[in-house]
Amino acid sequence: MAPMPVPASCSRSLAAALFLLVGACASTPGGNTPTEKASTGATSALPIASISTSSSGPATLPLAELDFDPSTFNFAKNPDLAERVAENAHSYFRFVNKAFATAVCRRFAEKMATLPLVRLHGDPHIEQYVITDLGRGLSDFDDAAVGPPVIDLARFATSVVLASRVKGFSRADENSLVSELFRGYRDGLKRTPFPKKAPAFAAAISASFKKDRKAFIEGADNAMIAIDQADEAFLRGEVSEYAKLVTAPKRAPDFFTVKKLGLFKLGIGSALVRKYLVRLEGETAAAEDDVLMEVKEISDLAGVPCMTAIPGGAAEGRATAQKRAGDKKHLVPLLLDESKGSPTGARRFWVNEWLANYQEARIKKLASADLGPLVYESGLALAEEHLHDYPGQGGPVKAPAPDKLAISIDLEADIRKHSNELADGIVRGWDRFKRDVPMPPKN
Repeated sequence: MAPMPVPASCSRSLAAALFLLVGACASTPGGNTPTEKASTGATSALPIASISTSSSGPATLPLAELDFDPSTFNFAKNPDLAERVAENAHSYFRFVNKAFATAVCRRFAEKMATLPLVRLHGDPHIEQYVITDLGRGLSDFDDAAVGPPVIDLARFATSVVLASRVKGFSRADENSLVSELFRGYRDGLKRTPFPKKAPAFAAAISASFKKDRKAFIEGADNAMIAIDQADEAFLRGEVSEYAKLVTAPKRAPDFFTVKKLGLFKLGIGSALVRKYLVRLEGETAAAEDDVLMEVKEISDLAGVPCMTAIPGGAAEGRATAQKRAGDKKHLVPLLLDESKGSPTGARRFWVNEWLANYQEARIKKLASADLGPLVYESGLALAEEHLHDYPGQGGPVKAPAPDKLAISIDLEADIRKHSNELADGIVRGWDRFKRDVPMPPKN
């Protein structure tokens, strides 16, 4: 399975993404399906709302490892972001990925010498699972990196714990759901493909997709935010350079003519990086075949002690997936060179085309029965990613053999333990965020 392009939809928060293409194979997993219930009694995990009201101290206390320092970002310039982050603890978890990865590195520091290096997704969680016209799977490889597999596994396991608390699962059901992640990962190491039959919720979403490109284009136009002259000059220059690099397939003469451009501020985990959206002429002058191209700043993973960023990770995944999908008509994403004219400094940007039908999983909209298959398939996807070769200083490095990536009982226990502790830290950080960051007034 390989990362591939995903579309943006006008009915949800427009956001470009990448995802792992589903293999067309007939393997159907079994497994436990958690039961949603009220969290009462000694066997139940406290719901997040209950934990948040009692787990945090005064706002004047020093910042903990998973606390966000609000002085580092002016939320007044993006009040909707503050509201999205504060929605629940899982949203806050998505927002603090770099701090989270650093915390995982610290917790497994003593084991690092014994853990293999792999190509990491870098930011896997339940809401990175997407359904599109081209299939289903994990999306958003912006934080692709080289590091130990526990980075991805601990992050997804923590996502499962937080989602279980949001849904009010018992502790037993929460543990069963985490077990689905490890079952999927172990099956993935055996090269088990995605089930041919999509989970019921994914099939229903796919069946609801409509081919309304006009509405898609209009929705993207509405998402664009006006930019200043420096930004516009930089962006037009990047598009021009990109057009020179894209040599196949052959394009219409005016294909890369810019019709509209702007910033956009959607997303949570990527909210602090610079993102532009460009509307191109496409093959003809008709509005329906206009192309939407995202130019996105690559995430900065500097300071995370056990990860090395793959600057072209997202673009490489996009190209590989597009090739596997046999999709010849869409843009091939290429990593753009460092741009001295960038308003944000000499940072790298990459390109992704937006497609029309896309739906991210949303914890609050998922039924209890949906989570088991989703988590299992995500485990398959992470194993497949870890079995890819990864870039090294002297060229590509061959991925570890599957037996070298096997998760021992002791390592699984450690990941479970730390994921629960990290989830508690996320809840405390979320609670503090809600106190320290003013929320926009309700209309």
